[in-house]
Amino acid sequence: MKSIVKNISLTAGLLIFLLISSCTNSYEQMINNFNENYFTLTPTPAKESNLLDKDFDQEQMLEIRYTFIEGFNSSLVAPKGAAKYLWVEENLEDGQVQKKTLCNERIYAFLPENDFEVNKESKLVLTVTDEKGTEYIDTTIIVVLNRR
Repeated sequence: MKSIVKNISLTAGLLIFLLISSCTNSYEQMINNFNENYFTLTPTPAKESNLLDKDFDQEQMLEIRYTFIEGFNSSLVAPKGAAKYLWVEENLEDGQVQKKTLCNERIYAFLPENDFEVNKESKLVLTVTDEKGTEYIDTTIIVVLNRR
């Protein structure tokens, strides 16, 4: 019985040794191979939407939520092809909707803490108007974090 256990132990040890010694990749090489297969190192260019695109959807002008860091310049971009752009912050205060116009340009460049309260959710509304006067509206939530 002892010889059977000894033989099984030796065989198991030999198999484990062969299994480990057959791995030719280092841990770092395995991670690099995984990253190369599933991630790209080059940034993907942003897809710019246009009001004239046949698949244009006003509900996709903005993401559902944006998080910005206090002290870092930031920007949001509206679709091309509009006659007018309007970025407005809307907040509920004392049961009343308070609106503050932030920008009338296609690209809204800002320092987050100047336009939005830090560590609080704010509602941002983008209204894009085409040459015919048709308005396209999308909303998002803005959060500015204090990371200092």
